[in-house]
Amino acid sequence: MAPVQANLARIEDEQGEGFGSFVGGYSYQEVCDHVQALRRSVEDLVIRVAPKPAAEPANSAEDFGTTALEVLKIAKRGMAVRRRRERILGSGLFSEPAWDILLELYVARAESCDVTVGNACLAASVPMTTALRCGQMLEERAMVYRERDPKDGRRIFLRISDGTFAKLTTLFAQAEDADRSIRQRTIF
Repeated sequence: MAPVQANLARIEDEQGEGFGSFVGGYSYQEVCDHVQALRRSVEDLVIRVAPKPAAEPANSAEDFGTTALEVLKIAKRGMAVRRRRERILGSGLFSEPAWDILLELYVARAESCDVTVGNACLAASVPMTTALRCGQMLEERAMVYRERDPKDGRRIFLRISDGTFAKLTTLFAQAEDADRSIRQRTIF
């Protein structure tokens, strides 16, 4: 039970049944229910008003001689290297929460998985408030957008925009193309 709820419950116990009308004649539970309904209404409004970014034309992985699977492997390898670096060198030294969120969303989309806002924030490996600010910044730049879970209206997914997905695909494909070129030129 949250501290505010615990305090109100304690006061309600001390005051007896007469306390049931502590706010404008409403019980504590009625006020809590009303606040939750208002919160959901505001979230719905924000999600409805926020535009989904339009797709931008970009090169595909195949344009660089790379398959979609190879591009996905590059993104996953990037995530693994970042986690390994944290374990070896310590966390907090190399913090790029926006990049971590984008990598998580990129891989999730490539694998047709959903990522909640909370899980995207956890992927950033920074305090939740920092991750939420980064998510907000990415939304403001139309790189990601929020979408309510159609099966459970309480959950909100964070999705990478089509344009950002295409740009990252290009980035990873170019990286693989550059690596391939270096391997071909290297003489052992």
